[in-house]
Amino acid sequence: MASSPACLRRTSRLVASSAWLKSPISTSSSLHAGHNKWSKIRHDKGAADRKRSALNILLGNAITEASRKGGPDKNDNPALATAIATAKAANVTSEFIARAISRGQVRTQSSSLENLTLEALMPGNIAVVIDVQTDSKLRSLQELNSLVRKSGGKPGSTLFHFEHCGRIVVDIDEGAEDDVVSSVIEEDGVLDFDIEEDEVTIWTEAGETSRVAGAVRELVGRETRSVDLMWRAKGDMLVSLDSERAAEELGDFLGALQGFPEVAGCYINAVRGGVSEEAWVKVQDNLPSP
Repeated sequence: MASSPACLRRTSRLVASSAWLKSPISTSSSLHAGHNKWSKIRHDKGAADRKRSALNILLGNAITEASRKGGPDKNDNPALATAIATAKAANVTSEFIARAISRGQVRTQSSSLENLTLEALMPGNIAVVIDVQTDSKLRSLQELNSLVRKSGGKPGSTLFHFEHCGRIVVDIDEGAEDDVVSSVIEEDGVLDFDIEEDEVTIWTEAGETSRVAGAVRELVGRETRSVDLMWRAKGDMLVSLDSERAAEELGDFLGALQGFPEVAGCYINAVRGGVSEEAWVKVQDNLPSP
């Protein structure tokens, strides 16, 4: 039987099916429930790794922009040299850095990046949606589809497993979660919310995200940490991940996505089934953050 994540969730204003109580994995999901020391350590590590994924994207973008403005040679481009040094200090791989530099050179010939959504079905019948910002749709499709196949999956239509939602994250002080939730629970467009140790995540209808974020700032009296749109698996489309091998392959695939600076976010419709906690946490930790 699939288990729901460990975050505290209250749904008196839930405008969705009860299956939302079993949250799919997105980059906001908490670790599997548990009260032992291992679970606490893995919860802390998962939060840190999700922050690291977001940092990698920022570092990659900084390298790309420096390469675009000043050229690909760090010896002649102080801004690029600084961006590369910062990335290396954060243990970013050389391959990632090289791709980010190359991406900047292509952008000098192109006015803007294009958005691309890639869909695939991975081992264990897990649906995957990948958001990409790229200077070459054809190249990104070829490279990412190749990675999907090498990882045991196949490209195909999976977007119907998901719905587009807004995500608003607000930092909270200890004991303040009730005040935050009660302030916004009656706002039109609010679908659901997750409460963790130091943050509240508010899920909204995609078209209402900006308005709800403004209402949160006004009602709660503090700035939001982040506001974005993302894909969230529909409650009746969740798939229990029961195979250790499938979980290992999925975790490796998600980890490989970290080497693509153009990947802006990745979403899957899995909930933990019979796999070990180690395998499950690897899947969560490797999800690229939006």
